[in-house]
Amino acid sequence: MFASSDGKGLRACLHERVKDLANINEVACQVVGRMRNIADTPERLVLLVGPARTGKTRVLKEVERLTGAPRVNLSLELNRRLLNVGKSDRNERIPKAFLDMLQAFLREDGTPIDTVLLDDIQILFEEGSPTDPLDLIRQASAERTLVVGWPGKVKDEKLCYEGQGNGGPREYPRGNLALVTLEKAEEI
Repeated sequence: MFASSDGKGLRACLHERVKDLANINEVACQVVGRMRNIADTPERLVLLVGPARTGKTRVLKEVERLTGAPRVNLSLELNRRLLNVGKSDRNERIPKAFLDMLQAFLREDGTPIDTVLLDDIQILFEEGSPTDPLDLIRQASAERTLVVGWPGKVKDEKLCYEGQGNGGPREYPRGNLALVTLEKAEEI
């Protein structure tokens, strides 16, 4: 795997790894800054936008480390909550299960947790869901700050969803959404 036995290949590999970690921390700090900027707005939503394999999960893990906010694999959690729901009812129940899940994030004293980090949101885009996914996320962000890993890109002032399957690509007007973008695919 390494180019030479004298350690130069290893040093180069370690240098790249340190550079990647610094970049992840830099982007995470951008996200935290955006969280501060929107703290007093009616819609407390930050979208971390990037195509597959750009490091959204790694950045969200760093934001979790920096802020203490819980990070949720949304598709995994909602699938767990809807495990006993028949296929015909499942998509109709996704929006309520999503909102109920967010309401369940409480501190030990019973007060709501202010910020939740959402990763792997593709389940919200399943065909047949009665609610538009971005509208649902925006609605939920009125109650608490949400930082959402958004699989896609921003192009021509449009927010593009590019998740695999699950209803196909979609476009939304960028509007005044708080965005942090990742563009370059990384080697993991």
